[in-house]
Amino acid sequence: MSLLTRTPGNRNLKYMNYLVADFETSSSAVNHLSLLQGAFVLFDERWRELKRLDVRCRMRPTVVPSIGALLVNKVKVQTLKGANLSHYDAVMQIHAFLNKIGPVTVLGHNIISFDMEAYIRQLYKNLIPDVYHLKKLPHRIIDTLNIARATKLVDDKSLKCEISPKGSFLFKLASLCEKNDIKHEVAHEAMSDVLANAELARIMMKNVPEVWEGAIKTGHKSETQKLLEKNKILSHVAYFYGKARWYAIHYLFSHPVYQWAICWDLREPIEPYLKLGYKDLEKAMKKSPKFLRTIKQNRNEILLQSSHAFKADPYNKIKGGEEELNKRVELLDKNPKFLKLMQTILKDQAEEKKQFDQKELIPEERLYLDGFPSDSDKKNMELFHKLEWKDRLPLIDKFTEKYRFFAATLFYENHPELLPKSIYNEIHREFGRRLLSNNDENFETVGKFYKELDDYRNTFDRQGNNEALQLLDEYDSFVQDIEKRYQNA
Repeated sequence: MSLLTRTPGNRNLKYMNYLVADFETSSSAVNHLSLLQGAFVLFDERWRELKRLDVRCRMRPTVVPSIGALLVNKVKVQTLKGANLSHYDAVMQIHAFLNKIGPVTVLGHNIISFDMEAYIRQLYKNLIPDVYHLKKLPHRIIDTLNIARATKLVDDKSLKCEISPKGSFLFKLASLCEKNDIKHEVAHEAMSDVLANAELARIMMKNVPEVWEGAIKTGHKSETQKLLEKNKILSHVAYFYGKARWYAIHYLFSHPVYQWAICWDLREPIEPYLKLGYKDLEKAMKKSPKFLRTIKQNRNEILLQSSHAFKADPYNKIKGGEEELNKRVELLDKNPKFLKLMQTILKDQAEEKKQFDQKELIPEERLYLDGFPSDSDKKNMELFHKLEWKDRLPLIDKFTEKYRFFAATLFYENHPELLPKSIYNEIHREFGRRLLSNNDENFETVGKFYKELDDYRNTFDRQGNNEALQLLDEYDSFVQDIEKRYQNA
């Protein structure tokens, strides 16, 4: 089997299996959550199931859950405390499965913003050297949330959508399944979500193959970049304020710091800006609507042929039409000094932001800041997973600072009895400080939990929902135990 996905309407693309994935977690804070369930189904190019994995695990003892997440997932306390697998064992089992499936197109609903980021961070904290293995070619990652929005925009009749009280289309998986007669037994149960999402993907692939094909073409950041560079004008599907919109864009350059693709919105004429100096151009770049559009190449942005945007408002009302838009492209390409000045402004803004944000990040939040592990850390990570727990202990102090913390935390969570008292106390105090903090942290704390608990109790009490109130009592008892564990840390 060769390495690319064949989609309807394009015989040049070849075959690849599809992997539909979903995680259920203790909160939405990707740097600090605990996995609760992971579900994966591998399909061939004709959507015939090949294999699946469904994993549930105990919650990490160093994490306070969000009640909202627990209620959405309908998870019981007995599962949080008594699932067969530890969190570490679940992560290792998932990684082993995903590392052996061969080249795939990975897909999920909001998978890029959440599920994939959550997975990467579990590998990071569990000392897996290659946290980005699914982001490397020939793998691709596509997002059915992006695809659904673009599919509806291209062909309104192709996908039925619920309409919100504000008049916008809703693209939540459960809502799409209900409106399009897709079997979805239990919303926010990972395997049920995976199977429903696979059916939604099949429907969209069949009904509007152009969008599906477009998503495949931007399933890897390097191919997105090539697409931007190759085409003078592309139609970009952007979604904000509850609505999908067309933008006719022309690629200019990569952001000098973040390397995102910076494009010109062709609704805006070029001439008024060409003679502006630094300060005036900087001021113009901050005004809304912005004439610069940012495409993040690793976000599976939907980029289609230029004709879509040309037919949409406001591009279809521009005097001179397509000819005028092509003239704007030529004018941009003929003014490299203008482009260079915008690059300079963007670089200065990024440096200013970096200096302003001097907050010291804890290890879990330094994934992208620190880059890849050193050769020494990588070697020790590989050895760590080959040894029995008792034989891993000497490796803790061989890691550099950040990975030493992760190694010690893994022992603390899984085999605290093996830790020297000094290291145990170090980790115990650190998580006690975090979880009992009264500050506005980036993660769930005991204090946040109790505030959320009171809010839900008031709501369910007004509704007379005794079943939900009983569940809240169980969650309350669970977190009280966490609080007691760390009170004297």
